[in-house]
Amino acid sequence: MSRAKYFPLIFITKIWYFLRETFIRHEFPSIQRDFFKRNRVYIITGILLFIIALFYRSWENLTQPGLYVEDAFYFNRYYGGNQPFSMVWNKLFGYLTLIVDVYAWLVSKVDIRIQPGLYLLFAIIIGITNAVNLNFSGLFKSRLILLVAPLVLGLTGMNHIFYYNTLVYQFYTTVLLSLCLLFYPAPRTKSGLAGMSILFCILPWSGPYSVLAIPVGVLLLLFFRDRKKGFLIVIMIISTLFYYGTVHSNTTMLGNIFDGRVISYYYEVLFKEIFFLGYLGDPTITKAGIFLFCLMLLFYLQRKDKICIKLSLVFLVLTVGALAPYFLSLKVNYNKCGAAYMLISYFFWLVFLLYNLDKFLLRNSLKYVKVLFVLLFLVLVAVDNYPRQRKKVVVNEGIAAFVDAIHHYEQLDLKGNNIFIKLQFNDAYANFKPRVIIGSRKRDAMQVGADYFKFPYGRKFIINPTTQPDKG
Repeated sequence: MSRAKYFPLIFITKIWYFLRETFIRHEFPSIQRDFFKRNRVYIITGILLFIIALFYRSWENLTQPGLYVEDAFYFNRYYGGNQPFSMVWNKLFGYLTLIVDVYAWLVSKVDIRIQPGLYLLFAIIIGITNAVNLNFSGLFKSRLILLVAPLVLGLTGMNHIFYYNTLVYQFYTTVLLSLCLLFYPAPRTKSGLAGMSILFCILPWSGPYSVLAIPVGVLLLLFFRDRKKGFLIVIMIISTLFYYGTVHSNTTMLGNIFDGRVISYYYEVLFKEIFFLGYLGDPTITKAGIFLFCLMLLFYLQRKDKICIKLSLVFLVLTVGALAPYFLSLKVNYNKCGAAYMLISYFFWLVFLLYNLDKFLLRNSLKYVKVLFVLLFLVLVAVDNYPRQRKKVVVNEGIAAFVDAIHHYEQLDLKGNNIFIKLQFNDAYANFKPRVIIGSRKRDAMQVGADYFKFPYGRKFIINPTTQPDKG
């Protein structure tokens, strides 16, 4: 009876003790000097297994440039290679996407026939880097996790990215890379610190999702003490704030916070697609209650590992908060919450699960238990990639012939004859179609069609004057 009387006081004391312990600043986790030497085989094997599985699953998508979605827009925008560099500063969507724009501007200077391939190559490199980079961060120490993490993060966490290998999606994946780098220890050398500082200055200019670096950076500064690490975090936060000073205010709708329809949709996406991984159906109060209980139980079991608790909280904040840029934008009114908008949330939810499993495996000596949990993750990867293939898209097989046709007409003296021709790839995804004008751009120039040429090359791509009489 007496214990029940003091229960509220005991409970409040426990909560206070937990919060006090949580906000005591610890040293940021470092990487032991022999970590890579001891785990080299597992790290390399995990990466190779992922790359082999990726190319086996997505060979067509990885070997045939598609110019999907807005890639067609960037291709059209910078075609010819004569645009001034100042074009990369245009906010066509209300915000800058500097890394994508600068890369597209540079690629426009080379042979037209290899440009789609360079778009694809950049996308593959950034995508694979994101899938494997946390193996080098020191977050994962269990060898089994080092072995399976690239498969889980790459083939489930980034499922749709490796079907849509597009340049435009890199303003999500470069932000994802910058967020991953926040969990790396500060480099020990001055040159490494300088290189990381440059990256932390540049990466926030990838796109609007870089705003996530601010709450993550602030939490890391609150939770950990490390002068070099703090210096890098402050650089990223300042760079992100400067970036956000360039974003048009009308692209953000803070009033959505009070919109019941938006809140309901946010709850549905967060639980159904992120926490439940898209497999447990619509969220209900019962399902949400069970999930929250399991989450609290997990934190209770990890209570003695303060660093684990803190990093888990940061991963959880990222998981929940990474949906905010979409739900607080105009897009929520006319665009369904697609895979691209969920990428960062989904990725860091899997990081949260892998990180906590890593801690569990390090403490548990029963080998069969370790293997069982790892197998559960591999089953998730297998199920997510084989039967459903929910992110797979049709390959645009004709892009190579299209750019060959462009190159053919570029070799003709159309400008000297004061004529021009329009070519368009008509099988591209949705409303985004690669479309170029080749030849003279003078006011009195005449558009010609397939009949102008004795042997028209790539006839199916030519837009005839009768169907498109204007000069565009």
